[in-house]
Amino acid sequence: KLLFKIVNRYKSKLKIRIPQPVEKIVTPTSISLVYEFIEGDPLCNFPLTNQITTYKNILKDLTFISNSLNKTDLRRMPKRGDLFYLFSLPFMLCLSLSKNVYLLPTLIKEFMSAQKSYIAFKNYAFKLSHRDLVPENIIMHRNRPYLIDCGACVLTHPDYYLSYLAVRPLSKKLYTGLAKDSHYTANEFLKSYIKIQLADAHLVERVNYQLARRTHYVYV
Repeated sequence: KLLFKIVNRYKSKLKIRIPQPVEKIVTPTSISLVYEFIEGDPLCNFPLTNQITTYKNILKDLTFISNSLNKTDLRRMPKRGDLFYLFSLPFMLCLSLSKNVYLLPTLIKEFMSAQKSYIAFKNYAFKLSHRDLVPENIIMHRNRPYLIDCGACVLTHPDYYLSYLAVRPLSKKLYTGLAKDSHYTANEFLKSYIKIQLADAHLVERVNYQLARRTHYVYV
């Protein structure tokens, strides 16, 4: 809801939009927001060149928003600093191991890599991050990108977007296309952190991706 208000505040200067919250549903155990329905196609259904161009425009808009946040926005927006990642890393390792113990060699390798790359990771300027900005969460409506599933938005490392794409099997081609521009690079610490955090999910996704390729149901 906060992100919708911020985007709406600067909408004359932005290409992106956020679906409008229309209803809040409260139960004894949960609170849910219902958003307006956006009729359109997910970005993953478009050619790779279109995906790359759209993604760059989205990142520019999010950078503009990050630089335009006022003191109230900064106070209300959740933050993920370097110490958060450092101290949560062992917990993520144990959590992923509890889901799939057979990932132990891979997880230990990524844990050691994260430790080595942490020094270069520290002391960064916070930027707004969706944290799941994949083509499936970008709906194109009348040539305008709508970002959905924004509940995990935080202020964090500016390279979180690219790091997430770099380790996600379904987004490798999109990341490779973006990385041809030196302005778009992944962070080594975040790559290891995300691999540990989502190890089991990415393993399932990788298997599904291979199966989909064999049956020609996925855009590649």
